[in-house]
Amino acid sequence: MGLAAYAAITRSGPLPHLDVATSCAGLGDAIGRWACYLAGDDFGIVSSAPWAIRFPAGSLAHQAHVSRGLIDAGAPASLPVHPMQFYLMANGLVVFLVTSAVWRRSPSRPGVTAAAFLLLYGSTRFWSEFFRDPGGSGTMVFPSTSQWMCLLLVVAGGASLWLLHYLSRAASAEPAPGTGDRSAGRRAPARR
Repeated sequence: MGLAAYAAITRSGPLPHLDVATSCAGLGDAIGRWACYLAGDDFGIVSSAPWAIRFPAGSLAHQAHVSRGLIDAGAPASLPVHPMQFYLMANGLVVFLVTSAVWRRSPSRPGVTAAAFLLLYGSTRFWSEFFRDPGGSGTMVFPSTSQWMCLLLVVAGGASLWLLHYLSRAASAEPAPGTGDRSAGRRAPARR
């Protein structure tokens, strides 16, 4: 809303501003996942990976494991789980680095960075959802709600790139104002 208001006040198109915002969106996601880790939500499925983490008694992971009968209520910690929050942090950093590079390399193509963000975030986040526990906002149904949203992001990003490409080809095919065929308005020289 603020972006649209700024674009209207400055009478500039919204796409360059949207590109700037989406080039930084991955960084916001990476930072925000620290809160998920500290709160213990969005935890992963049980894992035997050496980097798996445990959450203390009373945490959401602990409660989910107790409710499923995987551990006793008096257990000091949850079972080891995939560190989903760290996967999402890493994903956010990768998205930030890639979309920032796209933004730096295509400043004259408004909308490309935003489309790249939708494609990249949607496709990478889709796969990470397989590691999320149902008790940590995951689901037993495939595809999950989050995965459906990721698929929508990918479709929107692909459609945006196609539309931007189509519009740029159409614009390059049209003659610039004032450079059209001028012979139409001239009279042919009289023959003698």
